[in-house]
Amino acid sequence: MTYFSAHKLIRMTLVFHILLLMLSTCFTGASAVASEDTEQLRRQEKMRIEREIERSQVKIQRLQSGLEDQQEGIEETQLQKRGILSELQDLDERLNTMAGRLVQLEERMITQKKLIHKKELQLQEVRKKSEKVQLHMQKRIGAYYKLGKIDLVNITFSTQTLPELLRFHDAFETVIEYDKELMNTYQATIDELEGAKEALTLEQGLLEEFIAQAAEEEQRIRAARKDKARLLNRVKTQAALHQQAIKEIKKATMNLSTALLTMRKKEKLYDQGFLLNKGKHIPPVAGTVTSRFNEERVNQFGITRKPPGITIVAPDGANVQAIYDGTVIHAGYLKGFGNSVIIDHGYQYFTITSRIERMLVSNGANVKRNDIIGITGSTATIMDDGLYFEIRHKDIPQDPLQWLDNDALSFD
Repeated sequence: MTYFSAHKLIRMTLVFHILLLMLSTCFTGASAVASEDTEQLRRQEKMRIEREIERSQVKIQRLQSGLEDQQEGIEETQLQKRGILSELQDLDERLNTMAGRLVQLEERMITQKKLIHKKELQLQEVRKKSEKVQLHMQKRIGAYYKLGKIDLVNITFSTQTLPELLRFHDAFETVIEYDKELMNTYQATIDELEGAKEALTLEQGLLEEFIAQAAEEEQRIRAARKDKARLLNRVKTQAALHQQAIKEIKKATMNLSTALLTMRKKEKLYDQGFLLNKGKHIPPVAGTVTSRFNEERVNQFGITRKPPGITIVAPDGANVQAIYDGTVIHAGYLKGFGNSVIIDHGYQYFTITSRIERMLVSNGANVKRNDIIGITGSTATIMDDGLYFEIRHKDIPQDPLQWLDNDALSFD
């Protein structure tokens, strides 16, 4: 090979490496932009969920307040119900008393009418007797006046002797006097019976008035009871409405609480940006993957292993990046791994980046995605070529190629 040919080959090789590096940078840049967009969308969604959670919490507080109002309404209606039931009981007692009183008054009225009827019958009988006696008396008086007094003419022309005439006259007057006395007795009886009847009639009038008043009072009580019964139904309806409202509020609260729990789980999920960006994480360094997850390989010392990570070969001096936000929990030398940086990304997700030439972070440092945590170099790869990278969840290794954006990598 001539000097010119060798020089041309070296120049072509350099151009090829430059082009490869440029292509790798382009892919990495595009991948970084896409990942940035995804992260921005994740943060926007997380903020939206946080706002929804806040609104839901306010709604739950309002529902709780409404539930308390409905409970107070239930207590108030219960008090009203007890008051109305007490009033209804009092009205029922008054109705029972009034019904008993009406029965007594009506029984007294029946008795009073019977007494008045009896007095009327007695009056009729006494009047008949009185009229009969009066008729006899009138006849006797007429006969007596027809006979006239005992005088000389009667004595002269009478066939009876004077003593007989005198005895007849005395007997006739005695009968008339008896009739008069009997008439007076009947009249007194009539007056007495009429007075008794009048008293009974007056008492009947009072009874009728009492009965009318009692009936009016009964109607008023019944009307009041009817009003109270309607009010009680209204209160029961209100209580039922309060109960229904409580039921609906509890259901709405439960649904909202379930939704809130779902949103909080979703918030927790969106808070796990590392998990959500699975398959979209930027590689720790732009380069070529020379060994895969659990792929058996032999190092420069002839030791065969199946590393639970991948190896990425990159040019010396390349920047090693944090693939996602987190906290550095180890930055130092690890036996068998060399200089290593372990980052806790939250929710027990960790990345382990080893065989770093120069580390640029220390323990406890908070890093962001794309932050440079170290520099590659040949000294760090004495035992094995390339940068070693692992992802673990808890203590379980994950296949990094399932988490990284493979478009930003090349493969051997």
